[in-house]
Parts: sequence; structure tokens; C-alpha cells
Amino acid sequence: MATFNIKDTLTQKRQANPMKSYLWYVLLPRLDDMSSESTPSTSSTSSSIVSSVADSFTSAATDFARSVGVTDLSAKDMDIHRKISSRIVNISIPFISIDTEKVTSQNSYWYYARTNDIGNIAFELYEYEDGLSLEYITTWQNLMINDTYGTYNPPAMYKKRVKFFRLNSSRDEIVVHTYHGYFISGVADISNDYETNDIVKYAVNLTGDSVLHESIPVSTLLGSRTADNILKQVLSVDSVLPTLQNSLEGEITAKAGKNVPFF
Repeated sequence: MATFNIKDTLTQKRQANPMKSYLWYVLLPRLDDMSSESTPSTSSTSSSIVSSVADSFTSAATDFARSVGVTDLSAKDMDIHRKISSRIVNISIPFISIDTEKVTSQNSYWYYARTNDIGNIAFELYEYEDGLSLEYITTWQNLMINDTYGTYNPPAMYKKRVKFFRLNSSRDEIVVHTYHGYFISGVADISNDYETNDIVKYAVNLTGDSVLHESIPVSTLLGSRTADNILKQVLSVDSVLPTLQNSLEGEITAKAGKNVPFF
């Protein structure tokens, strides 16, 4: 049985690279992607029926998306969701919270878990003179509301997937938080005055169902290369000498005024 060594633990802590709160980015959903999170999953007993229902839903959802301007928005730029994602200046991401219940046990209590819930995603989004940020927000909201009948559309129409990525110091993705079934639940009021020169920002709230947390191991980031092989490659004499030779020959030529072979 391995023994705990506090000295080794403290050494590892000093050498470890902490995550930085500014190394992140968000990927908002493509609004014209109608492969909804609420479409039914197939099973071995009724796969043909489910597939038919899913195809019918996708067709109807695509027609509806075209009618509310989603297709027009995508026509401007197929990667519009990435462009809007890059305008997010700050974001608050939620984690699952669990409600508890207590039971009397003699003169004390013991607790157990009951239901769980997840909070809202809140972020601020810059607006530019192209007006695309507002157009993206309103188009997503239009997927919810059916103006013809004054009702709301099925959740499968507007629930989307939002991804939040944490990066290491080398800008590699090391943690991915995938939020499922999220949609716009509110946009805060904007105050306007002539005394400031700030960029217009929309404060947006998203409400949703669940989250999946994934950590990307270092071995995946490095591929099949081992740490020893990487170190050997970096310190390889064969890789260093040509660069060193070119630098020295260039310096000698510049000062001597003639091309003098170094080796």
C-alpha cells in the first residue's frame, strides 16, 4: 500500500500549472441546425416509426426556421454563430445543485438527496454597427413564439446546445462544459445616455436542462508522443545545429563582408 508523502504533494502543487479564469471561449448554437436535442431517440423495436417521426419533425422545423428568418441569417454567414460567440465578453456558467431533505433520527437528523436542478447561463454580448448580435438574439427568440396562433412552439424547435471551453496556457482545450436544452429566457434592459462612450452590450440569460462535463487528458493533447520523445525532439542536436550554423554564418558574413564557410 502506497504511503502518503506530504513533501511530494506540496512539490507537485508548486510545479502544477493552475487554470486561469481568462482562458476560455464559448460556442453558441447554429440556429439553422434543426437536429434538435428533443427529437426522439431510436430503439430496436420501433426504429422505423421513430425515424419517420424524426424526419417529419426535421422537415417541419426547417420550414418554420425559414419562415422566421433563420435561413436568411445563416445565408449572411454560415459561421454566424461563431462570430457572435466571439463577441461574448464575460459569462457565468452554472453547475448542478441538489435539493436535500432531512429525517429525524433520535435527537438528530440525517440527510438525503431529492431533486436536482441547474441554473441559468448569463453572459454579456457586444454589439457592432452590423447589428448581427441583436439579429441573432431575436431570431433565436422567434423560434419560441408562434405569432400566427399566439402560442409557443414545441421545445424541440428552440432548445439548443451551448459549449464552454477552458484552455491551458498553450491554448489547448482541456475542459468542455456542454449545456443541453438551453434557450433565451431573458435579455436585460439597456440604459442609454449622452455622458458615456461605452460599447453597447446585451445581457442575456439562457435557461436549460442539463450539463455534461468532460476533461481532455494531456495524452490526447500530445497525441501518441511521450514526454521523453518531446524532450528529445526539442533538445535534438540535429535540429539545433542547422539553425545555429545559419545564424553564425550570417553574422560572420555581415561583419567580414564576405561569405566564409563555417563548417
